[in-house]
Amino acid sequence: SNFIERKLVEMWSEILNIPGETISITANFFALGGHSLKATILGARLNKIFNIKILLKDIFKYPTVQKLAKCIKSASEVKNIPIYKVEKKEYYNISSAQKRIYLVQQLDLKSAAYNIPELFLFNDNPDKSKVESVINELIIRHESLRTSFKFIKGSPVQVIHENVDFKVDYFDISSDQLKDMYNGYIRPFDLSQVPLFRVGLVRVDSTYFYLVFDMHHIISDGVSHTVLQEDFFDLCQRKKLQVKKLQYADFSEWQNSEKVKQQLIKQKEFWINELSKENMPKLNLLTNSKLHNKDN
Repeated sequence: SNFIERKLVEMWSEILNIPGETISITANFFALGGHSLKATILGARLNKIFNIKILLKDIFKYPTVQKLAKCIKSASEVKNIPIYKVEKKEYYNISSAQKRIYLVQQLDLKSAAYNIPELFLFNDNPDKSKVESVINELIIRHESLRTSFKFIKGSPVQVIHENVDFKVDYFDISSDQLKDMYNGYIRPFDLSQVPLFRVGLVRVDSTYFYLVFDMHHIISDGVSHTVLQEDFFDLCQRKKLQVKKLQYADFSEWQNSEKVKQQLIKQKEFWINELSKENMPKLNLLTNSKLHNKDN
């Protein structure tokens, strides 16, 4: 009935990958296939288009087009800080999420806790050279697949390499070897070396064919992992992909900019104030010392 509702239907259609004519103003975003990651994407687009601040909890609270449109209409206008393409440099800042993962990884360099493994079954015998060619196209397209990490001047940074020497691994095994092969393939990464992912083609009993994929979480998350999968299958079908306007390093540099830092300082001040209030509830969580005393 108005521009905001029409824009919401358009966004939902694109994000949920369903026809716009099937979306009513009373349909529930999550009942149509939405989840927290897609809601995050929706919120980011709304904030950018309408210059407002819609939070993730708002989308959960107002999950229909009609209710969310009213929420948008009443939301206060804010000036969003745009992300720009950064100039080419020797190394780049890392995001707060990457910094956390990097530092935790340093506590146990032999840990594979941050690995993201997947196994795909092919309908027929894949062409190894074609798969390798497609993945090399992905490496060129996505800077994250050409990224390594190192310490410079006391801080972790990311380095984007121009070229990456990549080859697909190949395994010819029996079905009773598949589990051990898969578990052995998922092993720790050296964050200072590229690439921070590995791919293998697996032939099982000369009948079944799998693609095993392992990637470190520091260069991928749920959203970007989905993007990589979609790009992989589109390139396999020789579809033409749109040119990427921004890369992850552009975001991480933006997050480390002075304007964004000022916003984070305000958030920090808010939580310091909140947590310094009297009569704050205490969480009686078991700590190591409590567990030790309990065992004794």
